[in-house]
Amino acid sequence: MLNLCLTFDYELFFGECKYSVEDVLLAPTRKIVSLLDNMGVEGTFFWDSAMCIRHREFGLDTIADSIDKQMEYVFKCGHDVQLHIHPAWFKSVYNNKEWRFNNSYYRLHSFFDEMQDVQEIFQITKKYIEDVLKPLYIYYHCVAFRAGGFCIQPEKEILDIMEKCELRIDSSVCKKLVAKTSSHYYDYSITPKKCNWFFSKKSGICKEDKRGCFFEVPVGSVYKLPQKWILVHGNPKLTRERLKGKVSNDTDIKNSRMKFLKKAKAFFSYGVMMSMDSSHYLTLKGMCDAYLNQFDCRNNDIYVCLIGHPKLFGESNFLNLEKFIHIMKAEYHDTVRFVTINDIYNKEVKDFR
Repeated sequence: MLNLCLTFDYELFFGECKYSVEDVLLAPTRKIVSLLDNMGVEGTFFWDSAMCIRHREFGLDTIADSIDKQMEYVFKCGHDVQLHIHPAWFKSVYNNKEWRFNNSYYRLHSFFDEMQDVQEIFQITKKYIEDVLKPLYIYYHCVAFRAGGFCIQPEKEILDIMEKCELRIDSSVCKKLVAKTSSHYYDYSITPKKCNWFFSKKSGICKEDKRGCFFEVPVGSVYKLPQKWILVHGNPKLTRERLKGKVSNDTDIKNSRMKFLKKAKAFFSYGVMMSMDSSHYLTLKGMCDAYLNQFDCRNNDIYVCLIGHPKLFGESNFLNLEKFIHIMKAEYHDTVRFVTINDIYNKEVKDFR
């Protein structure tokens, strides 16, 4: 079966934002949960709990409480909750009712030479989630991680920490995506041909190690030409509403010529991710077809994530997601199913030795 994991990075903006947490995060998440519940699908929410820790450190407990309560509700509804870390929160400052972020601390790697140890960041963010959810289900255990902005590389030291924290599933890879700027770095241009693979600290995240203790569930992508072009340009465009805040600055591009060159290189070399934020449901359907054609999904379980962000969702996104789930259930019920990261952990990783 092709197992689709609908994942939502549960986070706030890391730039200018004039809207409330209710408008940016809580309200759209309620709509997403309602939609999933009505469609009979369970999703996975990668919770950036660092934002709650930092809100409490600045005395904004009411906001943190509202986020905690929403995650409790999400969990009670049967959805999965796992760990997402945007470490820039630990260098953020709240002043005059505004958050200010230092973009040079976007990656975890920026903290290896700081007083704030990276292992401590993992420990306190994971513990925060478990402290909220274990009272609801004593056996809850956070087992998966997605790096903020996919920035897990270079990964050796981070994998060592993940092993100590018993984080066995990673979902930071998106095949054929590359970013090398002052704030963002990752290179997934060369990965195993398999959709999913075990790996170890020794092998690294982009090489398979069948004896490794980590299991990769990547964000889906399509990168072959002309298939990529046909999927992106041969389907309708998803109408996007105006964002409620500014996303983090992940580019060093200074002029139009550099922008053109980057777009040209991306067109020929890089992948297009399965994004619920920006891809039309027909494009997502076509991407699923690509996976069904590429992998033997009738005789093997293949796991792939779709990625979305409640903070980026507008009315068009909710309708788009509903249509996508409907068409996959109606036309692909014998080859496609929806699962959570925890489902994958229980089937593929939990008893693996």
